[in-house]
Amino acid sequence: LGVEGQYDFECAQLNPNMTVPFLEVEDKVITDSRLIADHLFQKYPGAGDRKAISEGQKESVIAFVDTIAEWDEAVWCFTHIGEQASMANIPRYMKLHQQALLANQKGSELPLVDGMSMEDVYLKKIA
Repeated sequence: LGVEGQYDFECAQLNPNMTVPFLEVEDKVITDSRLIADHLFQKYPGAGDRKAISEGQKESVIAFVDTIAEWDEAVWCFTHIGEQASMANIPRYMKLHQQALLANQKGSELPLVDGMSMEDVYLKKIA
């Protein structure tokens, strides 16, 4: 995805929460980074994961991923920067409003997502 790509129609149809990262796999969409990491670890462990598991270090790997998930949340959450958070969100809100207007113009050309029109998906995210 490019900058703010999660707000484009194609991504919003897969993931109406418009969060990143998200993973489309095995006919489902996983929208939580911790769940994505767990899914990949369980289904497609890399060489380092397999080595850690064979050495009895599976719990250590899981604890490390949990620590990184906590750190990731702190880094990407604008709420910890105080009043500047609203300024940091201006480009995001502009993109959401732009996409809502486009969805309104396209109307019935766009498929429903979880029973909602694409315009409603954007308006829910803006709210």
